[in-house]
Amino acid sequence: MRAVLLTGHVFKSGETLSVTGEVHHHLANVIRLEKTEQVLLLNGVGGKAQASVLEITKKEIQFKLTEVELVPRGDQLDVLLLIPKKEALESMLKAATEMGVGRILLVKGQRSPEKLPEERRVQALLQSALEQSNNPWLPEVIGFGKMSEANLELYGEILLMDVVEEASKAAQKVRMAGQKTLLLVGPEGGYSPEERAMILGWPQTRIVTLPTPILRAPTALIAGLGWCHARA
Repeated sequence: MRAVLLTGHVFKSGETLSVTGEVHHHLANVIRLEKTEQVLLLNGVGGKAQASVLEITKKEIQFKLTEVELVPRGDQLDVLLLIPKKEALESMLKAATEMGVGRILLVKGQRSPEKLPEERRVQALLQSALEQSNNPWLPEVIGFGKMSEANLELYGEILLMDVVEEASKAAQKVRMAGQKTLLLVGPEGGYSPEERAMILGWPQTRIVTLPTPILRAPTALIAGLGWCHARA
């Protein structure tokens, strides 16, 4: 079923909901919704609603809402990305949304490109991924000029995707209950020596090493999130 993000809307079963402006233009002229089409409405904060298209005019689309559900946010898993090149970053933003990440921390690393992503483009990528995956929760994106600015105290463990495993820092394959997790993925050029030393100096840091060759940044993110979700 096609999903449509209506940011901030509060859904009520049985109500008729109307959209206008840019949202109307996108749905009517880009997505090309049709009358009587069944859609899944999402609000990005846990709200889901089964709906049918009642009417499409030049200025307005009306939906009839039937089944409404509020999905609680699960045990959040956040990611910290040292910003890679544009194409890789866009793939990573979409993958993180599709895999249910709570927050995406974007950090300009020493090997990150000079030009950072535009906010509008980032939000468009998140919306596309959310609608594709039917994820009811839109991740929060927070940008930092450098890694030292990120507040990491709320994480019980920080997982570093790395090709080198240090026995004292190896990640547990069973997650501690109630422990908030942050997954770190670096740019395709790798971490600088200073960045790696900083990360390994954090007391919560644990290393995830997979039996693979060196992974591209988007592949490393997906593999790391899969490893995290697979833990009991």
